[in-house]
Amino acid sequence: MIIRAGYSIAFDCLAPTPLLLLLNVRPERRTDLVTPEVLTVAPDTPYRSSQDRFGNICTRLLAPAGIV
Repeated sequence: MIIRAGYSIAFDCLAPTPLLLLLNVRPERRTDLVTPEVLTVAPDTPYRSSQDRFGNICTRLLAPAGIV
């Protein structure tokens, strides 16, 4: 099965806010994607991704105040 996924999400944070995101396709399904996954955060904010013990890709970041 070929998967096509895409979305835009916005958060309006009153103050710097830690976020834990579960937005990625499961690693075992990456070969089924039409194009590779790309996570873009604006404004440019450092993030770190890791795999949890259930196999999900978790992305952590500290969202600045304002719209992210």
